Amino acid sequence: MKKFIILASLAFFASCNQETEEIPINILAVEQMTAIMVDIQLIEGGVAIMKFNKDKNREEIIKYYGSLYKAHEIDKPLFDKSLEYYCKRPELFVEIYDGVINKLSEIQAEV
Repeated sequence: MKKFIILASLAFFASCNQETEEIPINILAVEQMTAIMVDIQLIEGGVAIMKFNKDKNREEIIKYYGSLYKAHEIDKPLFDKSLEYYCKRPELFVEIYDGVINKLSEIQAEV
């Protein structure tokens, strides 16, 4: 929670001084990154619940991520490049994680 408040504060102050930046064509859109990050959180949660040993079950976890990339019609290099782009732009990264939190809250309410 403390990290979230710090990120939100950084985003607030950064947004006061920056114009809206157009996202390059070779970077996933905020909405796409949000959807992918939701799925990643679900995968990581599932791995934690099933108590996978990350070393022993590495191949199985890699399959989950492969399915994720296939479902979103992307590849790992595109995701990695997009993640790096957003990590350098905290105001956009906070926007993505706000969407992730909202979506996970909706999923939790449905369950």
